[in-house]
Amino acid sequence: MKLLKRILFIFFIFLVVLIGLAVTIPIIYKDRIVEMAKEEINRTVDAKVDFTEVNLSLFRHFPDLSFLLKNFEVTGKGDFEGTLLAKGEAADFSFDLLSLFSKTSPITINSIGLRKPEINVLVLENGKANYDIAIATDERIEETNEETDYSGFKATLKSYSIEEAKITYDDRSGDMFLEIDNLNHKGSGNFTIDVFDLKTKTDIEALTFRMGGISYLKKAKMSLDAIFNIDQTNSKYTLKDNLIKVNALQLKADGFVQLAEEDILMDLAFSSPQNDFKSLWSLIPNAYIEGYEQVKIDGQFDFSGNVKGTYNETSLPGFRIKTNISNGNVKYPDLPLGITDINAKVDVNSPDSDLDHLTVDIPRMGFRIGDNPMDGRVKISTPMSDPAVDGLLNGVIDLADLAKAFPVDGVDEMSGLITANVKMKARLSQIEREDYEAVDINGEAEISHLKYDMTGYPAVVIDQSKMAFSPKMVDIASFTGKLGKSDVTASGHIDNILAYFSPKKTMTGNMVLRSDYIFADEWMEEEPATATATTATTQQALGAAPETAASEEIFDRFDFRVDAKINKLDYYEYQLTDLEAKGQIAPNRMDIDEFAMKIGGSDLEGSGTITNAFEYLFDEGTLGGKLRLKSNNFDLNQFMTESGEIPENSGEASVNTEALEPILVPENIDMTIDADFRKIIYTNMTLNNLDGQLVIAPDRSVTIKDATAETLQGKVKMTGGYYTADPEDPKFDMNIDLEKMDFKEAFSTFNSFATLAPIGKFMTGTFTTNMAMTGSLGKDMMPVYSKLNVEGFLHTINGLITEFKPLNAIGNALNIEELKGKMAVKDSKNWFTIADGKVEVKEFDYAVKDLKMKIGGSHSLENEMDYNIKTAIPRKWLDKAGLGNLASSGLKSISEQASKLGLNIGQSETVNVLINLKGSITNPKVKFSLLGLDGETSIVDAAKETVKAAVDDKKEEIKAGLSEKAQKIIADAQVQADKLKEEAKKSADKLRAEGETAAEKIRSEGKTAGDKLRAEGQKQADQAKKAAEAEAQKQLAKATNPITKAAAQKVADRLLAEANKKADSFVTEADKKAAQLEAEAEKRARQTTDAAETNAQKIENEADAKADKIMADAQTQADKLK
Repeated sequence: MKLLKRILFIFFIFLVVLIGLAVTIPIIYKDRIVEMAKEEINRTVDAKVDFTEVNLSLFRHFPDLSFLLKNFEVTGKGDFEGTLLAKGEAADFSFDLLSLFSKTSPITINSIGLRKPEINVLVLENGKANYDIAIATDERIEETNEETDYSGFKATLKSYSIEEAKITYDDRSGDMFLEIDNLNHKGSGNFTIDVFDLKTKTDIEALTFRMGGISYLKKAKMSLDAIFNIDQTNSKYTLKDNLIKVNALQLKADGFVQLAEEDILMDLAFSSPQNDFKSLWSLIPNAYIEGYEQVKIDGQFDFSGNVKGTYNETSLPGFRIKTNISNGNVKYPDLPLGITDINAKVDVNSPDSDLDHLTVDIPRMGFRIGDNPMDGRVKISTPMSDPAVDGLLNGVIDLADLAKAFPVDGVDEMSGLITANVKMKARLSQIEREDYEAVDINGEAEISHLKYDMTGYPAVVIDQSKMAFSPKMVDIASFTGKLGKSDVTASGHIDNILAYFSPKKTMTGNMVLRSDYIFADEWMEEEPATATATTATTQQALGAAPETAASEEIFDRFDFRVDAKINKLDYYEYQLTDLEAKGQIAPNRMDIDEFAMKIGGSDLEGSGTITNAFEYLFDEGTLGGKLRLKSNNFDLNQFMTESGEIPENSGEASVNTEALEPILVPENIDMTIDADFRKIIYTNMTLNNLDGQLVIAPDRSVTIKDATAETLQGKVKMTGGYYTADPEDPKFDMNIDLEKMDFKEAFSTFNSFATLAPIGKFMTGTFTTNMAMTGSLGKDMMPVYSKLNVEGFLHTINGLITEFKPLNAIGNALNIEELKGKMAVKDSKNWFTIADGKVEVKEFDYAVKDLKMKIGGSHSLENEMDYNIKTAIPRKWLDKAGLGNLASSGLKSISEQASKLGLNIGQSETVNVLINLKGSITNPKVKFSLLGLDGETSIVDAAKETVKAAVDDKKEEIKAGLSEKAQKIIADAQVQADKLKEEAKKSADKLRAEGETAAEKIRSEGKTAGDKLRAEGQKQADQAKKAAEAEAQKQLAKATNPITKAAAQKVADRLLAEANKKADSFVTEADKKAAQLEAEAEKRARQTTDAAETNAQKIENEADAKADKIMADAQTQADKLK
């Protein structure tokens, strides 16, 4: 009994220890596992991998350690920046616990489970896929500088599972879209051995599949129970027992798929074990309804197919699909009519990788709805090189009867007749060489009184559409209808209808379109308020719905002459009227012979070429071209408001700019526009006879080249750029020349001038200016002054300043009438700069009659002034002003300053005065200071000069009476003083020369560094182009048949275009950095010369002072000898 108790006690202790270990081991090793997982995953993938929580447990998969990642997410980089690849609620891994303790063996993974994953696979048109995130081994070695050991993890899976998955596969290169909703899958097998059986079970709640714009499956239910034989050594996967069920159709498949380096080898055969037509009918979109078992369907069918061959970049496997339907009848229990006499035989055969050997043979195809039969047959061969078609179509479809016989989901109303009696037997080459005797094409097709009203979409009504088939053409005699609120009338012809059957051929023809009204808004896709990560993230990052590639392909197949007229078109906030266009629409190119329209009160006409339009509309491509636009009157303000309405008083000084918004340049446009506008209105400004060139770039910028216009009684020249890559902060740089402008009109029109140069409000007359400007624009499309930088020159040709308070204040203070009330300004030339919200006017000379002035200073955007006016007031002006009685405060201040220094300004011919002007325009503050004789230095220095002059005069006066010894003392002192000054001048000049040499060296080094940057930029650009050309040639060399050659050419063109864009960015960025270096060097060079000049002047001033002292001392000695 005691022994039993001991055993139980020991077992209890062991159990406690075991539980303790189960709790503590996950905590102890948690950091190691988390660190290894994050580091290893992010090091080996070109993507961003993250998770919000990690949970470790020994109980979930005991005795294995469970590693649970919660809320994991994988997003792309580069071209797929921000695009979701995968995310999920949880990823559960189980590890062999003992492998964590071993330093020699790898960590072993036994099972993997994913809960609620969302997987978004995206393949771009150029073939680049977002799932290709593995970093090449050589790249990882380059990053880490060592060989990476990838044996840290080892998969010895026994089972795996996926629960409630959502998967999207969007392949734009192959025009294929697959969506899987609520997938549940699990598999088990011994992955530790080379060859084993993998048992799987898969259920899909909703499967949608589209290809080439055709929907083959729509939310179909699917299940798969299958056993795969896995040969890991040879990468061969063989189907064993399996059963596939899609809706009601069961399928079986046999064969294998093998991965062999660059090739995928396959030999698969599939068939249906059923032969009742009801199972096949369930595949038709909308046919498989709830309660499908109650649908009465008779008939038989046979279905089989195979795929055999090699799939790689240049080769496709052969395939064959055969279907035979006989005596089919369908009757839905809740619908009054049925579909009867369904018979079809289809044989699609592609024996090898050359798709020109593909044949489509449908010798029998027909059905009857109500009393209306539809029968046909067709055989197509050599579709790639020379499509040959032999077929006919004869019958009637009453859409109202179809709605009574087949469940049409989401359609409120469907009616109308479609009739056809067309026979066709010909080759495309026969039509192209106009061998019409060998062509047998005849018949008619007509749509009448059609109405198709789908829930959530505008109703489509076709009153009549007739097509007549003949050997020469398909004549579209008439088309009249309404698409929602829009009416359309059309006619035309198609020259080579057989080109429709070849993806390599383009249909040609002519089309005439007319409409009284088009309401474009109801056909434009709205941005979704909310969207799943799978769809919204993809569309936001790369911007297209799955169907858009197919839409683009449709337009790529036409080369039509078009003549279109639309009386009125509503598009968002804008209404366009009197639209007319004539030209040629070809794949990726529109040649516009004539184009005209009106929008608001504006008119526009033009011609030119537009390229890549359909790829721009449907697949986020870049719109290109060259256009010539003309207008007699064009108001830009209507494009700057949220409502699209022209602001009240548009083009006038009183326009309400608060209602305006910045004009944003659309992305992905690479276009040149030559503009000729007789009148253009921009904010509160009207420009006449505007000529120039606009270059719109894909980076949302516009470059203005050599633009000229007339406005405000003068002329304007503009060159520069406007950049809206950041919509919240649009930027600009501009060189503007304004020639012979009217002051009053300019400063009441240009808000920026009124803010930056408020004196202009008080001026009349004409001026000319040129400015180099950079900065940001506000919502009113005017500069943000705090970010504005300007260097400019203003030439006042003739002007009159009236009632300008700062001048009045000076005139009143000095009692000078010429400065009061009105002052004429003629031929005044001023340099100015604007930076950091401050306007600085460089010192300039100006004279009012005999009053000469040097004016310079600055003012802030709040109009706080700080100006200095250096002037020499003539004696006669002082007498006239009443110097004797000092009635003027300014004169009194000047006189008091002179008196303190013992000077009498009444004895001077001129009085040099510094006038400091501060305060604001409305409340100026004036201060006066006496200047020296040079009109530059202060009165103290001027007093020194006066003393020196008096000494010199005294020396001359007494020189005759001095003794010979006194004269020698003064002469020796003069020699000493002159020598001192000469040596000082040499030292000063040497400093100046050294400063200039150092400055030139700085400039030279800056230029050398700038040239080096430019050369490196050009080198990078050349390397990018060279690499792209090599890759393009590589892609072209791989192509061996017409299809792959065409695809390779498209990839090559895209590679070269991207390389050119990248090369241009290298050169532009290098030039920008080089210019910045050179500007900084110039600034340092100027600082160097300025410092040298300051030191030089200091030496000369000190020498002058010493020389003066020597002369003064000598004079004292000489006076003693007198």
